[in-house]
Amino acid sequence: PGQTGYHAYDKAVCRATVDWLARRGRTPKAPPFLLVVGFASPHCPYVAPPEDFARAAGRISPADLPAGDEALHPLLRQWRRATGLEPPPPVDAQWRARVAYCGLCGLLDRLVGRVLAALAEAGLAERTVVVYTSDHGEMLGEHGLWWKSTFYDGAARVPLLVAAPGRIAPGRRIAQPVSLIDVGPTLLDLAAAGPLPGASGRSLRGLLEGSDAAGEQPVFAENIA
Repeated sequence: PGQTGYHAYDKAVCRATVDWLARRGRTPKAPPFLLVVGFASPHCPYVAPPEDFARAAGRISPADLPAGDEALHPLLRQWRRATGLEPPPPVDAQWRARVAYCGLCGLLDRLVGRVLAALAEAGLAERTVVVYTSDHGEMLGEHGLWWKSTFYDGAARVPLLVAAPGRIAPGRRIAQPVSLIDVGPTLLDLAAAGPLPGASGRSLRGLLEGSDAAGEQPVFAENIA
């Protein structure tokens, strides 16, 4: 539990976003906009605001920690050695890191909530497409690994939530895997802006609106060491 510069950064990003949306709400004849809001949390160092740490600590016990995995690819075994994860960190350290990470997710939830509330207060929520995603996940001790840099789901699988009132049915879940490179073409398609020449990825508009069947498509991921 504690504070880091990342917390201050995220709160500053939130304030700037809320202020921008308030100003935008006062200019109803302004042209369409694309607003990108980038938060650092949850991210190492695993230090969460004390109230968030305490909340997560009450829900996670050392018994919830994942078991180690010795059936690893040699590259991942070398990764564990190179990053100081062999021998594994003490159980208490692993527990505190996992609790703090979940606590940071709580901080992020509140900041995203403030942005969405500001969007609504500005009168823009009903005509704005909102996309929530991330660049990577966190292994959090699964397979004895921490951080990212693997193709396990913990690191490579990321959230993708899309809201578009009147266009996308709320609460729909789509099981088909897609790629982050699909986000750009999707936003352009939803905005009727035309495709971007030379862009990779494909529009997910049909999947989101329910007009396309969920057929198999390749997904793309890369690991830059």
